[in-house]
Amino acid sequence: MHPLLIFLKLQGHSMPQLKIIIAILLLSSSCAAFGQTTSIEEFLARKANNEVMVAAHRGDWKNFPENSLPAIQSCIDHFIDIVEIDVQETSDGKFILMHDNSVNRTTNGKGDVSSLSAKNISKLRLKDRNGQVTDEHVPTLEEALGLAKGKVLLNLDKSSGRFEKLIPIIDSMGVRNQVILKGASGSSFFFNYMIQNPEGPLFMPILKYQPKTQLDTFLLEARVPLAELLLSNDSSYVTSPVGMYLFRKHRTGIWYNALFKSISAGKSENSDALGTWNWFIQHEALVIQTDFPMELLQHLIDTGKHKRPYDYKDISLVKLPKPKN
Repeated sequence: MHPLLIFLKLQGHSMPQLKIIIAILLLSSSCAAFGQTTSIEEFLARKANNEVMVAAHRGDWKNFPENSLPAIQSCIDHFIDIVEIDVQETSDGKFILMHDNSVNRTTNGKGDVSSLSAKNISKLRLKDRNGQVTDEHVPTLEEALGLAKGKVLLNLDKSSGRFEKLIPIIDSMGVRNQVILKGASGSSFFFNYMIQNPEGPLFMPILKYQPKTQLDTFLLEARVPLAELLLSNDSSYVTSPVGMYLFRKHRTGIWYNALFKSISAGKSENSDALGTWNWFIQHEALVIQTDFPMELLQHLIDTGKHKRPYDYKDISLVKLPKPKN
């Protein structure tokens, strides 16, 4: 039985069934224990082991152009669990990797993605973090999926409202069990997608502030293994002991973002990396999305929150942003 079905069946089944399910999870955890997170099965095994996983924001964009193939490959080479990439649709209905609605900021071209054909965009070249034009092209979604196949999980940002278009592409590449789609919608929407697509992808709701009763009901009805929290401050009941209890109660892991204070519970890794990550860990993070993926993985290994991958080489955390005295 596929792990997504296993997760759904964990919601209120008998003890004999639970024992079987737990045995399956423990067996599958041997795959994830010392390697990379290459599938939803391994993702759920790490979840069962209470590990914290790393999501690289737009890939390794500090060393390569954001949303580029080398940025994804670098994350694969450094044992990162999840690579977050952004998808946009061209004028001829193709999907490419691009954060903005236009190509202006990240390429040597001009114009909205929706008004340009995939062929025209393929001729453009990506800029690096300093705005310098490189030899790298704008990848198609198929290229990104092909590169990641069998190697790493991909989270497709900006996928909300596009599930019906994206799933056939994911299917065509044979990577259903390596993709996380996300969006903001009602609980029944996510529950139905999980039921209709038991082989994956994994569907993740985006949650902002909700009254206690609404959150409890949403998690009960959605029955998802993972939810992204967007919090403007750390005083919300969502991250209080009561809120944390609700996520444990419904076996829903939390995806935090360490990127900007407006969505990171008032925290920012750009001013205090270790303090920000530790706060998320203390508040039961399952996934932390970061602009410092290699450093975060090292910190998680150092603190026993992530298994050390095969052939992993330690890196220094000396240059991480620290709070000013």
